[in-house]
Amino acid sequence: MKNIILKFNLPEFKREDLKINIKEDSIFIIGKKEVKEKITRENFESEEETKRNFSYYSSLPKVKEKEAKINFEKGILKIEIPKK
Repeated sequence: MKNIILKFNLPEFKREDLKINIKEDSIFIIGKKEVKEKITRENFESEEETKRNFSYYSSLPKVKEKEAKINFEKGILKIEIPKK
């Protein structure tokens, strides 16, 4: 029996920015991040807010979703899911 392995390069996100939903036959990942930056220059001050969004959906063959292994390290999300 082989595993399905998915890898995503998400350097701007942290693990807590991601929601991962694995079902028996599909996977859905949502990433949301808000970045607030204060810019101060001579006689000028401003605050900028940037939003980053990421989403991924895929159908899967039948998998054992409860045995999925999720690892997020140095901006790389790796998901390994055993097939049924």
